[in-house]
Amino acid sequence: MSLVIRAGLDIEPNPCVPGKCQHVNFVHGVQVTNTSFIDNFGGGIHVSLGKNLGSAAMPIGVRFDDCRINGTGYSGPLLAEGQRVANTRAQTAGAAPNAVVIGGVGAPFVNSGEVRFNNLSVANASGGVGLILTTIPQKGWAQLIMDHLTLTDVGFDERNPVYLSPINIFGSNPNGAPVAEPGDGGSPTGSIKILHALIRDRSARPYMRIVDPRGFRGVEFTGSVVNPYGCAVAAEAGFPLRNIFLARIPPSNLSVHTVCNKSGA
Repeated sequence: MSLVIRAGLDIEPNPCVPGKCQHVNFVHGVQVTNTSFIDNFGGGIHVSLGKNLGSAAMPIGVRFDDCRINGTGYSGPLLAEGQRVANTRAQTAGAAPNAVVIGGVGAPFVNSGEVRFNNLSVANASGGVGLILTTIPQKGWAQLIMDHLTLTDVGFDERNPVYLSPINIFGSNPNGAPVAEPGDGGSPTGSIKILHALIRDRSARPYMRIVDPRGFRGVEFTGSVVNPYGCAVAAEAGFPLRNIFLARIPPSNLSVHTVCNKSGA
């Protein structure tokens, strides 16, 4: 028997079987305070609401205060196939080793509320990247707010090539789906605020990658980036996908205010 754990903490509603139940699920009143997620086999925190949530009976309410994630993608303390496996990358067992993964809700369901992180610190997540935020439409979903986020050496592994950024915001498909996925309503990515962030990176890559063929509405980022190679944002929208320079995006669609420091690593 193989043991695969997705994250240190995985928040997901139960599925609703068509014809056997109604969408009355809710994730409300969840609060995690002053908690450390260290050397998890998969990632640190996974909030996967998805279509299982449906039209929730209560506003979405998930909050993390003063939490820390250190190390992802390791299976040292766990058993697999009856044997103790030390320092094995979780990718080989199908786990998602990204430090924080937030999956949104698709239409036609409508939800309100918020998922909030206050003072979250992520470090040494070499097994994956810092943030993967996916399928969070601008309409019909709760807000995602991350205030005072610190990312240090995430997605950095000298033995493996770097293929994603510390912060990644995707629509339905990170490679750019030509059409909206069934059920997501075709709404562009939005309702995301990442405020007062500090990113320390050692790779020559954009500190944030935003990809959605439907575009962006109300995505906001403020913070500082320390990278000896400089810092930049990669934003792609439209079909076929094309790079959109930030200067050409109306402020209401994508607001990015960054202080770039090349003096340290």
